[in-house]
Amino acid sequence: MSLNFRPVVWVTVEKAAELTGRSMDSFNHLVRDGRLVEGKHWKWSPDNRRHINLEAYDEWVETSSSKGSTRGRRPSMSAPTANE
Repeated sequence: MSLNFRPVVWVTVEKAAELTGRSMDSFNHLVRDGRLVEGKHWKWSPDNRRHINLEAYDEWVETSSSKGSTRGRRPSMSAPTANE
């Protein structure tokens, strides 16, 4: 018996929030701000629910530049200091 498995690509905002850990409000803000593109990252379903393309979202996360965070990081003990 062969099982054909097709991963789900388009999911509701609620499910995307659950799977990614990002809040529903956060997804909605990304859409409103134009950071997620309609037709690529999100679209409306026939029953008027917004869906997120998880593959496109993952690509967006991977390729978006971030400002880098130092929150929670300690300076490296091996890095030279200004006095050295």
